[in-house]
Amino acid sequence: MIKKQDEVLILNRHDKFKGYTFPGGHVEANESFVQSVKREAKEETGLDIVDIELVGTCQYQEQDYRRVILCYQAKASTTKLLSSSEGEVFFAKLSDLDINKYASGFKELLELCINPNYSELVFETLPNEENQTHYY
Repeated sequence: MIKKQDEVLILNRHDKFKGYTFPGGHVEANESFVQSVKREAKEETGLDIVDIELVGTCQYQEQDYRRVILCYQAKASTTKLLSSSEGEVFFAKLSDLDINKYASGFKELLELCINPNYSELVFETLPNEENQTHYY
């Protein structure tokens, strides 16, 4: 979650994860988590970021393994936005966003990022294919 004053950066994805979400990605070989956060922010938004802080973890089950996401907050240190093939990027107040345009799981991820009482978000798929969300 990249902040600028009272706004946050939103990525409007157009692929299979369609909708509003935060930029993100994966860690390359020989790259620290923080280095990957800086690189992904630059690649997907054009921004340089500072004051990077780990705010929580998110996890969910994939086919035969568990995926873990590290969630960070940062501040933009540059101002020129550049959208990427991931989708359009823009700054907005959270209260101005249309909840119906959120990507799957974004509402829960946002709660993890803004609520200091939570440090972990777990998406569980039950045998009957229902999803449950747990915050810790």
